[in-house]
Amino acid sequence: MIKLIVDSVDRYHYVLRDKDNNKYKFDIEFHDLDKDPEVEDVFFVNDNFLRLRNTFLSYGSIDERYGRKIKSSKDEDLLVLFHDGENIYLKRFYG
Repeated sequence: MIKLIVDSVDRYHYVLRDKDNNKYKFDIEFHDLDKDPEVEDVFFVNDNFLRLRNTFLSYGSIDERYGRKIKSSKDEDLLVLFHDGENIYLKRFYG
């Protein structure tokens, strides 16, 4: 999994930074969270996540009925958010 740090947030617009200080812009909507990700929070994502930059993404609880069933920690629809000292497991919603 790739580690991406939230560099900036403006509503749904996230700028993420990798270990080499490369920056990536994503439009992401989060559901089922008490608080949206903030600057310096960390995303752990599948390598394929970076190819989704021109797509509006939507993530919510891994237990939600929407989205595909996550079967592996390497699933490309899994996003692990490290926020306030805990890992929050989210899956991509479609539609």
